[in-house]
Amino acid sequence: MKRFILILILTLSIQSWTKADDIRDFEIEGMSLGDSLLDFFSKDDLVEAAKKVAPYKHGDYYIEQLFISKKFRTYDAVKLTYIALDKNYYLYGIAGLIYFESDFDNCLKTQKKVVKSIIKLFPDVDKNVYDKTISHYDKSKKSYYIETNFEFKDESMVRVYCNNWSEELTKKNGWKDSLNVIMNDISFLEYLRKTYQ
Repeated sequence: MKRFILILILTLSIQSWTKADDIRDFEIEGMSLGDSLLDFFSKDDLVEAAKKVAPYKHGDYYIEQLFISKKFRTYDAVKLTYIALDKNYYLYGIAGLIYFESDFDNCLKTQKKVVKSIIKLFPDVDKNVYDKTISHYDKSKKSYYIETNFEFKDESMVRVYCNNWSEELTKKNGWKDSLNVIMNDISFLEYLRKTYQ
């Protein structure tokens, strides 16, 4: 786990980031919003990924697919969002996940380092911090997350949060505490808001 944290810190610090205000200047495993999924994975890779973890479909429009790859240097998994009928597979959302089994404190420490790196990259972007929000996935209300959001002028967003799942959900679903670094295009965010609120 220490190796992952070191790689994460090094990756965040050595990328050629100067002070920016465009979310496309932010990358997760070399991918940025607006890139084509096909620049990083083949259609065969997509089929194989779907066999391992079924894609999450938002109606018939957006699809989120989880990828686990040895190519990833920083994250344990990456979730990519694209439009179902788009033959170019342009990315509207990218999420990097690092798992912290039974180590939520270490997740929070890593989260703080990631947030500091993002602030250096985007000093003029609005930041919101949310302490201990109860997860709506847990009816017992024992699971929660701690989150920092960065909202850009075009209303696209980078979210950095740590999940702390209850023991019951971990046993039942196999869910692990994790650091999530997510960037979403405004069109996908608007779709989520209209569809799920």
